[in-house]
Amino acid sequence: MRNYVLVYINGQRVEIVGADVFLSLSDLLRRRRHMVGTKIVCEEGDCGACTVLIGRPTGKGMRYQCIDSCIYFISQLDCCHIVTVEGLKLNGLLHPHNRQWWMATVRNAVSARRDLSWPWWTCLKIRITFPSKGCVRG
Repeated sequence: MRNYVLVYINGQRVEIVGADVFLSLSDLLRRRRHMVGTKIVCEEGDCGACTVLIGRPTGKGMRYQCIDSCIYFISQLDCCHIVTVEGLKLNGLLHPHNRQWWMATVRNAVSARRDLSWPWWTCLKIRITFPSKGCVRG
């Protein structure tokens, strides 16, 4: 049996242990991982400033969904792939317009439809490298 929660943040494997398992995703990203692209405004899931994409494994690959990271706890995200605005960097650089585009696109998707299927994600033309080994719950 594992004593950690396993997530992939922008394609990088992260094992979360101890009290950090009970943090909100936005707190983990900003305070522990120093990824300040995810903003915290209302802390109630209403404004969408903290929106990220969460990929959950299915039998056919990954299924992505927009979530408000301020109201999801790490303990709910075992074996998920988390995509933040920092994940849009190309060669280590994030164009200033990408940040605005990301927020507008994700907010529109959240307001229109909570579940995002894989074909929607591929039309963004964002390259994400997935880990070669699948996540096994244990």
